[in-house]
Amino acid sequence: MNNELRTIVQTRLINTYNLIRKGIIRASIRVGKTYCGLMTIKENTSVLICYPRVSIKKSWIAEMQRIDYVNSNITFSTFASLKKLVKEGKKFDQVICDEIHKTSSLNKLAIMKLSKSGDILGLTGTLKLSNEKSWRNLGLNVIATYDLEDAINDGLVKDYRITVKFIDLPFEDRKGYTHYTNQIEKLTKELEKPNNTPTILKVLNSQYYRYLGLRTNLIYNCQALTLETQKLLALNQTNKSLIFSLRTAVATELSENTYHSKQKNEEFLEEFKLAENGHLSTCNMIAEGITIQKLNTIICHTITSNTEDFQQKLGRGLQLGEVDNEICNVYIFCLKDTVQENWVEQATTSMNPNKISYEIEGKLYSKVEYLKLKNPDKELYSYRGSICYPINKVEPIMYRFLNDRGTKSYPLRNIIKL
Repeated sequence: MNNELRTIVQTRLINTYNLIRKGIIRASIRVGKTYCGLMTIKENTSVLICYPRVSIKKSWIAEMQRIDYVNSNITFSTFASLKKLVKEGKKFDQVICDEIHKTSSLNKLAIMKLSKSGDILGLTGTLKLSNEKSWRNLGLNVIATYDLEDAINDGLVKDYRITVKFIDLPFEDRKGYTHYTNQIEKLTKELEKPNNTPTILKVLNSQYYRYLGLRTNLIYNCQALTLETQKLLALNQTNKSLIFSLRTAVATELSENTYHSKQKNEEFLEEFKLAENGHLSTCNMIAEGITIQKLNTIICHTITSNTEDFQQKLGRGLQLGEVDNEICNVYIFCLKDTVQENWVEQATTSMNPNKISYEIEGKLYSKVEYLKLKNPDKELYSYRGSICYPINKVEPIMYRFLNDRGTKSYPLRNIIKL
């Protein structure tokens, strides 16, 4: 790693915050956001450090030990405990919010209330435009950025390649999927009727979310996804692979070595962090706040549509190794002609489209080729590296480019037709 450049980046981020003492730093993994946060703390001031998971606290403590940093005025809290601190009337000179993209509306209000004078530092590697806008409405802006592509180009992290592998939904599962989808579409139309009473709406909503849940469970538990994941693992036996699922039962089935809420193998996790090869199957517990060395393969058995969650998972595999120009291979499994295609497109929206390939029936397609294949009658456009349709809910769209940041300053001439 280029430690000299890393120090320069850290210094810029720290100095930017110290000039304003209020704002969000959006920086790539491996930049050292935890270190930057510690270096913004003033002497003899009370500080609250809040985070979504306890594993994040461990990373702060580890960093403090690494640099021999001691401060008895620091209070640690999960986001879930912020409400309790507000009730107790606590106030802090500075509030540091790690993984700020994970905050809910209630978390955001609590953070604002816990700050004595508005000295709030938000730390994140990923932040959706909608989330950024909601923080801006509360007076907290993104004041410094150093994104993933910057870190890759500067040699601070590994590069990556994403392959979306499409799988046919088995016949029986397809019947169930089609039934659930038809019911969802039918109920959507019923919910849109203007003469619905509150009682009718309650019943319709209950049925709607029931079928939505049944369809989601069918996808998450699809045996075809499990079989294809196991095949890929067999081909990657000499590699070090981290497998993400969305169900603990599925994670356990994918590998004998697991780490999730129902099976925490702490000893194996510590061994895996430093191992040369091997497999570890998990859900979301180690998607952030944990450093894994020499990881060169990430397999997403299933993912949600949340681009921030996907980037966190991707980040586990980007720590530099001993080999120059090393690449982390990321595989995403996707059931063809299902709503999962939309989830994958939304999850990868902020990734470099030139680093994404789509494997359909053994043939690889580029991002543009895939989108044209799916929607041959629609025109495609590009803006600042992202690909869009004129009107589409899946891809970043022109309307989003022009309005989602609260401004209409982006001229249409900068949107390029592909």
